[in-house]
Formats: sequence, structure tokens, C-alpha cells
Amino acid sequence: MGIIKPADVILYRPPSKISDIMTKNVVTIDVSRPIIEGAKLMAESKVGGKGIGSLVVTRDSAVIGIVTERDYLERAVVKGIDVKRMPIKEIMSSPVITCSSKASIIEAARLMREYRVRHLPVLDDGKLVGIVAGYDLALMSPVIDIEKILFLAVALFILGGYVVLAWYAAASTPTLSGAIFLVLLAFLPLFAYIIARRLPRV
Repeated sequence: MGIIKPADVILYRPPSKISDIMTKNVVTIDVSRPIIEGAKLMAESKVGGKGIGSLVVTRDSAVIGIVTERDYLERAVVKGIDVKRMPIKEIMSSPVITCSSKASIIEAARLMREYRVRHLPVLDDGKLVGIVAGYDLALMSPVIDIEKILFLAVALFILGGYVVLAWYAAASTPTLSGAIFLVLLAFLPLFAYIIARRLPRV
């Protein structure tokens, strides 16, 4: 473990793009495979790991749909479908909503909210490069709030500088102690921002 320097705190930038938080090892299944095979893939992923909540359905490496645990329960189990014989395409959601790895976290959150989905396959030039889930975005919500703090902190910092200059211009007999107080007051928003950037994200 190293020592955190003040410069590290100020220069640190939180993740802002999907490529920073997406899962790169995506579990896929061919459109012709039976539903039971997809269920086994999701079940096996939970052994010794955090598990996956969706499978990306492909045909000749092209993404054509997605199947979530909810799809499996509502479209297969509840309806009593023969999961050993019925192909996965019968329960997949299609067309699938996707995003680019260059998309912002805020844009991905907007897509999930607009289309009411919890998983977004990540495609670059038509190639599957990752997947992002609502859980991943939930971990980033404090980061989005911190970006708002940054904007406010910079604005207040600039305003504080103008206050100091105005006071010096207007005061007939400015004192050193008064100037130091106003300078520290102007720096308070910046200090608050630095502390906020070091807060845990979860």
C-alpha cells in the first residue's frame, strides 16, 4: 500500500464512461440452444462468484436478444414450457437495447429508465465488448452526485475570490487577519469537494 498524496486526491477522476464499469466477460448463448442450458449457465455462475443476471443471445456472433432471470421465471417456469426442448429464443427479449463503451454512465442510466431494462449489452461497431447492469450504475450514483458538488464548489470558489477582491477594494483600512479569514472562507468549497471525492462510493 502506498501513501496518498494531496495531489492524488485533487487529480483523481471517478469513472464516467461505461467502459470504466462494464463487465467484459459476457456470458452468451446461441439462439438455437434449449432454455434449460441457459438456466444452467446462470446457475453455475453463482457458484463461487457473484453470478450473472442475464444471458446475451447470439446468432453467428451477432447480438439478437437477451434473457434475464425474470424472463426465465415469467416466460418459462410460470407458463410450464418444456425447457429441455424449447429454444432460448422463445423467452428472450428482442430487439435488445444496447449502448457503446464510450457512452456516459448518465446516458446508460437514462436508457435503462426509458426502456425499463436492467441490463445493457455494450457494443462497439456491432461487436459485443461487455455488459452493464443496473447494479453497476447504482454503485456509481454517489459519483454522479459528486460531479454536481464539483460544479458548485468551483462556482463558490470563484465567487469567494471576487468577495475577497471586493472587500480589499472597498475597505479603507483592511487588516491582515480579516484578509486571511476571507481567503480561508473562499477556499472552504474546494476543501469540501476534496473530502467528498474521498468518500466511499458504496
